[in-house]
Amino acid sequence: MTNETLTGLLESISRGTVKDFQHGKVVVPSAFVKEPIPGAVWLGVLGILGDEHAYKHHGGPDLAVCVYSKEYYPWWQEKVPAILPPAAAFGENFTVSGLLDDAVCLGDQFEVGGAIIKVTQPRLPCFKIARRHGVPLAAVWMQRESITGYLCSVVQEGYVQAGQVINLIEREATPTTVRNANRILYLDKDDKQGAKRLLEFQGLPADIRKKLLRRLEKD
Repeated sequence: MTNETLTGLLESISRGTVKDFQHGKVVVPSAFVKEPIPGAVWLGVLGILGDEHAYKHHGGPDLAVCVYSKEYYPWWQEKVPAILPPAAAFGENFTVSGLLDDAVCLGDQFEVGGAIIKVTQPRLPCFKIARRHGVPLAAVWMQRESITGYLCSVVQEGYVQAGQVINLIEREATPTTVRNANRILYLDKDDKQGAKRLLEFQGLPADIRKKLLRRLEKD
C-alpha cells in the first residue's frame, strides 16, 4: 500500500479493430480509431478483450493499456478543426479524469474495477494522431507540452467498466512523473542524471532501458 492519495475516474473504455487507415496517398492497417465499450469488459495481460493491434510493437504486456486524460481535450479542441469525439480521440483505451501526466508516476499501480494496472512509460505519439485530426504537428505538440498520456501493464486481470473510480494503491520509493519521464526520454536528452533516475525504475521496459544505457555510454 501507499501513503500517497491519488484518485481518478474511468470516463470511457475503448477498443479498436484493424482497418484501413489513410496516410497521405498510402493506406496502412491500423486499429487507432477506437469505439467506446458499453458495460463491463475483460482486461487481460495483453489489454482489453477484442482490442486489436496492426503491428507487434504496438502491443504486448508493457503496452497493454493506453491512458489519456480528458482534461487535455479542451486544449486540443482549440487546435483541431473538427469536433473531437468524447472519448478515444487520441487512440487511448482508457479516457480518464483526475490522473494528469504531472501527477501520475512511472510504477504507479492503480486499482480499477476488478483489475490492477501499472504505469510503465509515457506514450510515444505517432503520425496517426496528426492524420486523423488534420493537424500535422500534433505528435510534436503532444510531446512538447508533455501531454502524451501513458502506457500500462496489467498486474491483475479483471473486469472494468466506464464510470468506475481509479485508486492509486502503490507508488515507487523515488517516483518520477510521466511528464518528467517524457522530458528526459524525448525532450532533454542531455539530462544524464535524469536518465540515471529513470534506470532505477525496475519496471522500465527493456527497449527504453537500452536506449538510456546507450545514451549514458556516450559520456
